[in-house]
Amino acid sequence: MLKKDPKDIRIVKQFISHYLEPTHKIIIKYVELATVRPMPAGALETLGRTEKSLKGIRTTFLQQKEKMLNNDVLDLDTEIKVFETLSKNMETGPKKNEKSETNRSQDGTY
Repeated sequence: MLKKDPKDIRIVKQFISHYLEPTHKIIIKYVELATVRPMPAGALETLGRTEKSLKGIRTTFLQQKEKMLNNDVLDLDTEIKVFETLSKNMETGPKKNEKSETNRSQDGTY
């Protein structure tokens, strides 16, 4: 995905540093706490909060993905507009066998 759209690199770097690394730490600690016996006091409450937090993290991940896809949509839209402009210019430009007025010299010869 990044090879196709290098502009997404900034979004991905921000995503990794702000969301992915902390999420990884949260999941690791969650698994450790959920599997330790006997469970420490307050662990069930913390595990419950973590599970709710993971739902929010998922939403954030989806939002980041949507930002990158929106960027792709804008890029495609721009490419289409450029193509349409070029196509219109080709249609209104001089034909193969016609010479344009811009190629005519001052004495009327081409």
